[in-house]
Amino acid sequence: MATITGITGITGITGITGITGITGITGISGSTGITGITGISGGAATAGSVDGASAAGLLHAREGIVGRWDVADVMTPKARTPGAVDNLEAWSPAVRSAVILREVLAAFRTTVAPGATPQDKAGAALHALGPDIAAPAPAVLARFAAPDADAFKAQLRFLRSYADLRADRATEILTQAGYTTLYFNHVIGLHPGQRRWTHELVGILYAVASACVLDVKHILACHRPDAYSPQVQPMLPTPGHGTLPSGHAAEAYAVATFLNGFLAARAGGAGSVGAQKLADMLFRMAERIAINRTIAGVHYPVDSVAGAALGAVIGQALLGLGADPATTQAGGTPVATFAFDGMQQADKDFVHEDLFTDAGALQNGDDRVTLGAPHHVAAPGEGSLFRALVARAAAEWEAP
Repeated sequence: MATITGITGITGITGITGITGITGITGISGSTGITGITGISGGAATAGSVDGASAAGLLHAREGIVGRWDVADVMTPKARTPGAVDNLEAWSPAVRSAVILREVLAAFRTTVAPGATPQDKAGAALHALGPDIAAPAPAVLARFAAPDADAFKAQLRFLRSYADLRADRATEILTQAGYTTLYFNHVIGLHPGQRRWTHELVGILYAVASACVLDVKHILACHRPDAYSPQVQPMLPTPGHGTLPSGHAAEAYAVATFLNGFLAARAGGAGSVGAQKLADMLFRMAERIAINRTIAGVHYPVDSVAGAALGAVIGQALLGLGADPATTQAGGTPVATFAFDGMQQADKDFVHEDLFTDAGALQNGDDRVTLGAPHHVAAPGEGSLFRALVARAAAEWEAP
């Protein structure tokens, strides 16, 4: 069984700061070019590098314009306060995202979780760590027990049926191969040139969810569908990591959950017609992205169940980490916790309505996901870079 704990030290997923190798995930952001944590600068590649001809041209141009250089006659740039949040605005988007990602990933840790009995297969757990590294044992946000081989084989019938939709969904599937930021940008009307901080924030959400899910995948080590049948014939190259949980489902539901909470007030307030429609469209998009991976032949529906639940929890935790302490309830932002058991209802599809309420909250409607007591995530202090990014992003949206 796997566990995800929750919000303190830099342990666990800092190995995922090897996932700042996943800032190589900013590379992945930039991989869709669409996400643009790096792509935001638009000319990041142009601004950050030159070809040989340009270098030679710059050399000759300098000789013609600098004149006599008196090194005593220089400018004095404005002094910067070490560690100040405002220093973020001086860095390139790629550097800024790497620094913020390092902070946020320190809030999560993933461990191997023992089985309920000695005969049970071990799983994975995601933990939420507290702001104080000396705090008591971290809370378990999510616990995973993977399906066995027979349970995965029972899921193959869904892949056989979904394969009929490949021609209809091919454009979506191919353009969603990396991060699916563009699809959420379309729902919320997000143009990176107009709301650059929000655009960067969405890239961070993707990177955090990706880091967490890759760690759980590594622990569970589940085979992809084509390992069980050559007739799967996926329409995309099989990714080079385990199948469960689905990364696309986790990322999409983390983004949908966060954006739903982040933008609800700007859609007329929670419970308003505008907020309800926003929630519906965000989660329908997340659901469609998840199902497209089964249509493509690279995921089972059960992968999406585990991934969607994980993404929802990560999205809620990030809302807590980005909250203003002055406006949050005592004890912090409530975050759902759950246990996933892939051996339950092995022959069942991924059904969004079973797993989520109309407002996008996790519920006990799919026997594979059992909710526990919520964990409260306290808002960080003034020095939090992630909180500063969220505040800058919020200022880009007009109040209703």
